[in-house]
Amino acid sequence: MIEKLVNQLLPRPVFLPFRIRLLSGDLHNIAAPELAVQVIGGLYIIQRDGHWVQFPYESVASVESLIVDDE
Repeated sequence: MIEKLVNQLLPRPVFLPFRIRLLSGDLHNIAAPELAVQVIGGLYIIQRDGHWVQFPYESVASVESLIVDDE
């Protein structure tokens, strides 16, 4: 389910930023599509310090939008 959702979010013509929340509680914001790379069974995400973090889809608790609806 998470893999399918990420597959829909990353290649969009108009990218919408999102957050990956891991089961460990770690958060990873994806502000641009080039900051995440899908690999078989998981993701590589570049962090603000320039380091890459890798994790399997099984460790993802949720995917959340970073777009705030002010209505």
